[in-house]
Amino acid sequence: MMSVAASSRMAQIPSSERQVNKMRKFFPLVLLLLCTSVASAQGQLTPAQAREAEWKSYALPQSNFARQMSPQKEFLFRVPADWKQQGTELVFNGPHTSFIKVYASKIPDGYPFQEYFASALQSVRDVPGAADSTLTRKTQLQDLEAREIFLEIDNTEGETIRSTSWITVRGPLAVTFNFQAPVAHATELEPFFKAVVQSVVFVSRDYQALESLRSTIIKTPAPGPINEIESIVAALGESTSDRESTINRLASLFSTHTDVTSDLLVDRRPLIRAAAVQALARTSNNTLKPFLWEMVDDEELLVAEAAARSVATDPDVVTQTINIQRRDTTSKLSPASGSSCRVISESSCWNRSSTRPRHRSSHGRRQQKLLQNTG
Repeated sequence: MMSVAASSRMAQIPSSERQVNKMRKFFPLVLLLLCTSVASAQGQLTPAQAREAEWKSYALPQSNFARQMSPQKEFLFRVPADWKQQGTELVFNGPHTSFIKVYASKIPDGYPFQEYFASALQSVRDVPGAADSTLTRKTQLQDLEAREIFLEIDNTEGETIRSTSWITVRGPLAVTFNFQAPVAHATELEPFFKAVVQSVVFVSRDYQALESLRSTIIKTPAPGPINEIESIVAALGESTSDRESTINRLASLFSTHTDVTSDLLVDRRPLIRAAAVQALARTSNNTLKPFLWEMVDDEELLVAEAAARSVATDPDVVTQTINIQRRDTTSKLSPASGSSCRVISESSCWNRSSTRPRHRSSHGRRQQKLLQNTG
């Protein structure tokens, strides 16, 4: 029984204070229950959610990657420089019997992606033992809708293998990137596969001219790291990112890793090409200047205007413009004489600096309008 003195002390404590004391006693229990609930929720992730979390946790390797091109020149990508290619096939062997294989096949133009993916998925599920262990999730290859097929299954030797495939369709082209490795080494090697699929560039229509120019400027292509450039490309796609600082980061990479960064000039996404042009214009490497002149002819006004602004004050802009006109027989931007003059309309400039062409193509008229805008 409670003593009289104890009862007297309890009576002197306000009821509100007694309630606080009770809550303090229960707080550790509430905290324990909360932590248990959180752990339980994390343990209840679906296999698809767990796979998504695993993929996001991978950091891109900082090692060098080498440039590769699809057989018909529709897209390019990078693979670990020390993974050995099997002859001329797009198969690259890595450590611990791992490999990455790239498939590119023609399909009827307009064939629905969902139907193509469903067919590919069914062929995987038809493999004995694969139906119950196959996961799929939505992904993207560059800016194209894609899907991942993921499974872990025993091979004929009894070793459990992880197989990850990324599949997409672009027009009459179906593309699959497949990675396979023993499960024991999968989390060690799959980040390299993540870097490969993030490096994919489906080229723009201007690819051939830029590729030819690239071969003359970059005499000896060199593998390089792609983790930083992929970070920059991701930032350029975010509306909340500081575009100016991101372009400055890209400009520094143009100076140190031209082989890797120049691929952004053929990226099918206009915003990426425009950023690459702006970054290139901020470098001090004059050997890369021909890239900017080539980009003046880009099919997207956003990109062409960025290139036009960057070359408008070149000391040899008149000579370069005449050379381009002779090559393409179309009107390009023309400055008044002197590097301090602003770029003005074709008509007023060509009256003062050279003979105006008699015939103008629709492309030439578009370029004239572009130059008037840059003025």
